[in-house]
Amino acid sequence: MSPPPLPSRVPRLAAPAGSCDTHMHFYSAHYPRHPDGLPPPGDARPVEYRALMAALGIGRVVVVQPNAYGDDNRCTLDAAAELGPERARAGCA
Repeated sequence: MSPPPLPSRVPRLAAPAGSCDTHMHFYSAHYPRHPDGLPPPGDARPVEYRALMAALGIGRVVVVQPNAYGDDNRCTLDAAAELGPERARAGCA
């Protein structure tokens, strides 16, 4: 499944400097799903989200652990690390 397209136009309202998306999940087929977790919706990777952040003017993000991986935090921590400490923080179970 390919990621959704980026917005085709600049938003009417500009995000304030330092805006923060306070709840974002990442998914990758590289990480095993927890037996009790919901199926992931498809890959959602930092490279694609970084482009969306730029398009919307978002400067920071809080990456939240999805239930698809249960208590395996590797996907969330790896995504936050890929975005970098100046841009991302992670909340894990």
